[in-house]
Amino acid sequence: MSRCCDEPASGCPSTIPPSRAIAPPMPPQGSSCWIDLPLLLQWHWRWIDRIGPFDEESKRRLYNRLLYRSKQRGFLELDLVLGNWVEENIRSMDELRIRALVDVLDLENPELWKWLTGQEQPPEAVNSNPVFSAVRSKVMQNLDKHAAPETRSSPGRPWVRGWDDKRGVDGRPIYGNQ
Repeated sequence: MSRCCDEPASGCPSTIPPSRAIAPPMPPQGSSCWIDLPLLLQWHWRWIDRIGPFDEESKRRLYNRLLYRSKQRGFLELDLVLGNWVEENIRSMDELRIRALVDVLDLENPELWKWLTGQEQPPEAVNSNPVFSAVRSKVMQNLDKHAAPETRSSPGRPWVRGWDDKRGVDGRPIYGNQ
């Protein structure tokens, strides 16, 4: 175990085992002591740092890992959209695009879906990601090709309002014993 700062070992809020010390985290405001990164974030940083020059076996494993992450998100629409896009494009991606893909795969499903389909405006950091832009243009092309504009909600509006879609004029349910 190594100490994380100059404070005495008993006063140090965190000790980082050498096997887990990847990159120094930012210290909390007003503190001179480093705190321990969550294990998942450290693992992720280690994984990102391994992206680099590859032999064929390493490339195959990386492609399979990214393809799995893009097809098994737990959100069917994103599984199909991202999985198909990654499957079509991953072999032609350079290191920068792979890092951009990892950034897209790290986004939360509901927000990513709303941003890709134009229901909400994405943040500038996401909008400037080249992989996000490519996937979004593919999604919008498919929407324009297969869905008439009058069947969609206006840009910036959610597609479905929620459970009140089946309410009558007076606010009561149209049918059922609700």
